Amino acid sequence: MKQGRKTAAIESDGAEDYGKYNAARAKREAANAELAELVLKEKEGELVEVASVKREADSAAREVKNAFLALPERISSILVGRTEKEILFELRKEVKETLEMVADRVQ
Repeated sequence: MKQGRKTAAIESDGAEDYGKYNAARAKREAANAELAELVLKEKEGELVEVASVKREADSAAREVKNAFLALPERISSILVGRTEKEILFELRKEVKETLEMVADRVQ
């Protein structure tokens, strides 16, 4: 049987629609699989919220800043009357202790 132009165009559109449907379905399935993988990673602790990381980073930065701003008041009286070598030793010791203290607080 001979097909007219109109019938062939309809059948062609139907095949094209079916192809689009399959492509959309494959895209949806891929997105669902990716979402499931992200949910699993979050539950396993491999994935965290950006806002949470930013809050923790801000908190750690404040700890470091405050600890080092307090350093001069804490050691100024210790350094009075010391030699340059002794001052350098005390400063290095205090900086190291401050870094260790901050590392303990931040963890």
